[in-house]
Amino acid sequence: MELITKKCPNCGAAIDTDCTLETTVCSYCDSTVYVKRTPKNSDTFILYVPKKHRMAALSKTVLIIFAIIGALFIAIIIIAVNETTPSGSTGRDRNTVGGINRRTIKPDADEIYVYNLGDTFPFDDFEITFGDEIEWVERDISNTSDPDKPEYFIKIPITLTNNTGETCRFEWVNLQVYGSTGVSLTRHYYPRYKDDIEEMRDMRDGATATGMYLYFPYDGDADYYIEINSSYEAKIEIMVEIVKP
Repeated sequence: MELITKKCPNCGAAIDTDCTLETTVCSYCDSTVYVKRTPKNSDTFILYVPKKHRMAALSKTVLIIFAIIGALFIAIIIIAVNETTPSGSTGRDRNTVGGINRRTIKPDADEIYVYNLGDTFPFDDFEITFGDEIEWVERDISNTSDPDKPEYFIKIPITLTNNTGETCRFEWVNLQVYGSTGVSLTRHYYPRYKDDIEEMRDMRDGATATGMYLYFPYDGDADYYIEINSSYEAKIEIMVEIVKP
């Protein structure tokens, strides 16, 4: 057996092979390589891969490259979806509803932050301030067919700044007010007030809205609680002492 060392014509790796053989296999790329004495009856040998074999190897390599690119693309999509879509999300999530800012789950989503009227705090990439000037609104219920509708409403000013990086609106469905009995108050009584914060429309990024108010019905003297809560942010709680003048 007479060994020779040549480079693989397919990958360039060194091949030690018996020159008396017609073919050998590259241990690096598994290509079948042919051994040829050239010219005939000389002591010079070359290694080569027939054209049809080279094309097959090239096709295999291209397929492998496309498979890797496809797998990376799918992985990127899965990561992006997991970062923007919370577990148990519904059609009301901000990342699926047009015109509402996107949401991402925050690591402190189970925390409760307590603030007072007049404080400024962040929530869902907005900056919110509940003013400390409480106003009373009296409604004429003499002609109403529903005597249980509240006669007085509490009116608290709100300043809202959009820091989301896009044009969107704040989702006020996350806001609840709990009255003197600790039960959530229904704020949807007609006629609706034009400066009710629920009437707020889309805001451009960086815009600040003033002159808007949170209205909720009065149901007795007590400490009322305003809660802003979602599955994505820490809960915000504001205690408001209500005493009818």
